Parts: sequence; C-alpha cells; structure tokens
Amino acid sequence: MSKRTKERGSEPRSSGATGSPAPPATAPAAEETAATPAGAAPAGTAPEVDAAAGLAPGAATVSGASSSEVVAPSPAPAPARSHPAHAPGLPEPSARGLRYREHRIPRRHRVFVNRNLRMTQIRAIGFDLDHTLAHYDPTSVEELAFDLTKEKLVANKGYPNEILDVKYDPAFVIRGLVVDRKRGNLLKMDYFNFVTRGSHGLSSLRSEERRRAYRSSRIRLGHENYVSVDTLFHLPEVYLYLCLIDYLERGRTGAALDYEALYRDVREMIDEAHRDGSLKNVITSDLERYIRLDPELRTVLEEFRRTGKKLFLVTNSEWSYTDRLLRHILMKGRGAPAHWSDLFHAVVVEARKPAFFTETQTAEPVTELQGTRLACPVVRRGDAVWLERTLGASAEHVLYFGDHTYGDILQSKRVRGWRTAMLVPELDREITVASEHAKDFERLSRISAERHQSEIEKAVLAGSSGV
Repeated sequence: MSKRTKERGSEPRSSGATGSPAPPATAPAAEETAATPAGAAPAGTAPEVDAAAGLAPGAATVSGASSSEVVAPSPAPAPARSHPAHAPGLPEPSARGLRYREHRIPRRHRVFVNRNLRMTQIRAIGFDLDHTLAHYDPTSVEELAFDLTKEKLVANKGYPNEILDVKYDPAFVIRGLVVDRKRGNLLKMDYFNFVTRGSHGLSSLRSEERRRAYRSSRIRLGHENYVSVDTLFHLPEVYLYLCLIDYLERGRTGAALDYEALYRDVREMIDEAHRDGSLKNVITSDLERYIRLDPELRTVLEEFRRTGKKLFLVTNSEWSYTDRLLRHILMKGRGAPAHWSDLFHAVVVEARKPAFFTETQTAEPVTELQGTRLACPVVRRGDAVWLERTLGASAEHVLYFGDHTYGDILQSKRVRGWRTAMLVPELDREITVASEHAKDFERLSRISAERHQSEIEKAVLAGSSGV
C-alpha cells in the first residue's frame, strides 16, 4: 500500500546520474521535492555540485516546479566531507565525474531527483523540526500518541474502559492511504484514484464490497468524506479509529455506528494530546528513548555554513520544546556550540505553517528569551517575507527541507517559489525491496509487454477477419 513520489509526466532519477528511474517512494511528494534515505552521508560528494551532493542520511525530496524534484530516503540533509566543496568561481565538476562518484554511493544513501538542483544557486537552506532535524523513534512515539488518545477518549468522551486494552500495530497503516470517514473504511488507491484494496475497521473488504461502494467513479480526495494519511502523526490516529470500529461493531445490533462522529472524537483527542503538552511532556522527560540521534547532523549544518549558506529553522513547535530537542540533538560531543542557535542565521517558532507562507504575520519576540542574547534572531510567528528579508535570499535561492506535503512543501513552493526537499523515510525500504526483487520486476514487465503485444496482434487479426 504505497504511492510513488513523482513529478507529473516524469520519473524521479538518481541525482547526478544518467536519468535511470528511481525506486518507488512511499509517500507522495508535493511541489518540487527531493528525497533521501536514512544512513550515512553520501561519500565522495560535494555540496556545491548538485542535489545528491548536498543531502545525506534519511529520506528527502527537492523541488522547484510543480511536483517532486528530488527523492531520496531520511534523517537530515548532509554534505560529505571527503571532497572540498565547490567554491564560487571555480569550474563545476563534469557530468562524467559526477556519475563516477555516484556509483560509489550505496543506492539507499542517494538523493533522487526529477529536476536538477544546483547548490551553487542556493543562498539559504531551511529546516522543519519534527521528522526533519528531530527524528523520533517511530514505534515508541506512535504507541505513546495511541495510548494517550485512548485515555482521553475514556476520560473525556465516555468511551468504555475496555478500549484501553487495545494494542498498537505499527505495520497496519502507512502513509499514502485514504480514510473514508463516511463508511469507516481505509483505502488504497491506484495512480488514477480507483480503489484497489481496502479494509472496514481491521477486516479486509471483499471484492464485491469494494466494487459496490466505489465502482461508480474515482475517489475525489478533496471531498469532505475522505482524509489522506499524509503525515507520520496520522498513523496512530487512523489505526485507533479502525480499532474502535472493530470493537464497537462487535455484536452490535440496532442503529449503525456513526463513523464520522467516531473519527471526529479520535481526531479531537489526539489533537488535544499534542496541544495540551501531554505528549511533548512525556517525550522531553525521556529524550533518549523517543529521539534518534544522527551523529552527522551537526557536521552537515557546519558544512553548509562553511560553504557560505545561511541556515534557518521554521517550526510550528513552541520555543521550550524546540530548545529541549535541539539541545539534546546538537549540543553533544566535542566541538558542540555554546548554544544550538549558533548554527543558524534565523529561527522561527510557532510559525503556524502553512499560514507562515501565505499570510502576513508579525514577528514577535519569544517571551522566554527576554534578557538572553543569542547569535541569531529568534522570533515567534513572523512570515516568509520577514524571513527572506532577514536572510537576504528569496524564491529559487532558498531550499527548504520538511516532511509534511501541505504544511512544508506545497505552499512554500507555490506561494514563495522556494526550492523544496521532502524527507520520505519509507523510501529506504522501497529501495531495498526494489533492489532485492529487481529480476522479478523485470520478468513481470517483460510478460506485461508480451501480453500487450499479443492483444494488439489479436485485435489486428480480428479486424482482418471482419473485412
């Protein structure tokens, strides 16, 4: 149940390569996007050469047109240190040299692109916090959100205590699926938005049930009945919704379950767990358990600064949470800065993305920082116009990394004209599967082509006999 990260009318290709198709990605990327897998930084690449040279462990996607530009597996973008950065004024490496270096990088560590990205043209590089600079242990955080939401449903909405015994299954829901709130179904659709698989609660839909409900037309994702599972935070929410359908319909007689009201209850309670600090308080009380450290992340940021890039952070999280996480992530080991903000040229918290890109918001001082001097401006709210003025860079000279299709990628490109890179952690597994089953895929492709040819020949013969 996965979707491909791709640009309309084109296939992602390995950055710096000859144009061979990239493996399928598991989450759709938006406006000009790039992606990269989790793991070590690509060896032997220079950040000023192209997209592949500028990104590292994790999964990301870089953009500049109307859809995903770069696609690769995820922690954060990372230029390698094996070769000196390409300095302005020096000739860029040849395409032959890039291809040679690319072959030395394991496929799962590469960045895949639909459009070229010249890092020499980028003046400012920005990052989201959650799932971009801060990588959570997925199972631990998803289980935590799942359990807190169950407790709130019992305490605040009167759901039976028995639902507290329901256990989280991290493998059941993935990004790229769609929830039908009206019918209580989880759907997988093909490229043309026709339903190919589905479940009602935790039970698979039979073919006749699926055809009866969805045979008439393609799914219109903009309709209020449907919700796209497009963020990692959606996964525990959707699985709990399906579990509750399963539990509440067991032995039920009389009136049908109100699936839409059930979904609203789950969404309201998980939003409250995020909003009231109960989820963040647990995470910050045990960062070692919930946060995955990337030992190369600080080196990545330092390398970008060394090559003359201005770095910025734009997050919807409040200052206290941002500070706790980045102290843990960026202020460990030898050479750590006095404060993590020393690595940035601007920091925006409580940004209210995507409104940050589309609306005018006044940049306000952070109350907790009164009397504190930091190396860069730190504000709450603000907007993209203020940020571009502060950095002295705008439009295609800004590259922004994020994990949220709509909040990070779409509007920053569509409204501000930024280049964008989307982190897609699931791409790591997709690349592995594509590599392991490459021969099977080739065989299926050959059989499909042969079948298509035989159908053409059959049609020609039928036409001839009719004459």
